[in-house]
Amino acid sequence: MVATISKVGSASAAVRYYGSFEEKDDLIEDGAEISHVNGNVAWEIFGDTPELTKEHLKSLLSGKNPETGEYLLRGEGKNHQPGWDLHFAPDKSVSVQWAMLDDKGRAQIQEAHDKAVNSAIREFERHFAYTRTGQGGKNREKVAGIAWSEFNHKTSRTNDPQLHTHNIIYNIALKTDGTYGALDSKTLYGVQKDLGLTYHRELARGLEDLGYKLELNKSDKPLTSGLLTTSQLHKSDGTFRIVGVPDQAVSEFSKRRKQIEAAALEHGYSKPAGINKAAVRSREAKKLSPMASLSRSWRRRGTMIGFGPKEASQLEKQRLGDKQRSKVSNLLQSMKLDRAQEFTKHKTPNGNKMLNAALSKTGQEIGRQVQKFQSLTLPPLTPTAIALAAAKKAVSPDQKDQQKEQEKARQRSTPDLTIKGL
Repeated sequence: MVATISKVGSASAAVRYYGSFEEKDDLIEDGAEISHVNGNVAWEIFGDTPELTKEHLKSLLSGKNPETGEYLLRGEGKNHQPGWDLHFAPDKSVSVQWAMLDDKGRAQIQEAHDKAVNSAIREFERHFAYTRTGQGGKNREKVAGIAWSEFNHKTSRTNDPQLHTHNIIYNIALKTDGTYGALDSKTLYGVQKDLGLTYHRELARGLEDLGYKLELNKSDKPLTSGLLTTSQLHKSDGTFRIVGVPDQAVSEFSKRRKQIEAAALEHGYSKPAGINKAAVRSREAKKLSPMASLSRSWRRRGTMIGFGPKEASQLEKQRLGDKQRSKVSNLLQSMKLDRAQEFTKHKTPNGNKMLNAALSKTGQEIGRQVQKFQSLTLPPLTPTAIALAAAKKAVSPDQKDQQKEQEKARQRSTPDLTIKGL
């Protein structure tokens, strides 16, 4: 799963669902973690990114200013589309390893996940968030900011370990002139997989910085066409797993997936839309249980199948002493560039010129961000760089010498890989 997007049905239903977690002082929580109102819209309205309350949630989903109660968008009201739920989750192996570790080890993996989620959402706000202007929304305009709230979860509906984050993107866009408009959802859906790649790329970088060995997951439905990528990338769906977490442990803690697969088989679903229906049909009410008791249960079950705290600790010690990196984050970045190339060449079936132009422009923006990232973080000769160089016929001797010097410098020190603005 790279990333999923679902439309928020109604403000009242969303408040009931997202506001149903543990509460303290009217703050919406999941365990000890408090959600916030994030983004440039939050700074415009509150002058800060405040902790989320039910009243904030209800107002923003309704398209209102929480401070004044006034509608921010003209012509809205009962017909206002509240927003979208952009969901990110790592491979189950990451959650299983997290579940078996002590508090320090868990905090490190959680921090890597949180940073990856934040990078993906901010990439959308800064580069791909648009609104429609003009008669009939014929014009597409880049916005100055959006608003969203994060809801971090650590369990599946069957109380297995499952790190994941729901990001409610409110349908409120701050225009460059200081007024507000609705978000253009076509662009959001258009860059869904690219935002997912950003999440997995940043998570891979975080886990690689901790020393974990990673490998790409294979899929019969690859994320790219393989125009610029190696055969290894062409077989990947854009996700990865931690090497050393056994398949048996992944299966043991995947009860929810088994429920969905059983429902899909029962109802004859095979396509993605059908799988989503199977998930809804098999959905049970989420049971809140104390994390301490869940952790004891997870570790007991893990120990019974041969991957408990002892084995996870050994894997952790192995990672702490291993300076070699798998560079899965680099491979995922190559996939993102490949996706950008596909975007710029995309043609819609109905020949919609405006949409084609928008997709092409989006692809070009992705390409610029990818190249910026590559110039600062990737080794000089990645598979993608080699393919691009071959397409340009040659690499000059001066470029080769420069690449050698860059590689030597990279090997002498580990650079700061935090890229502002991505």
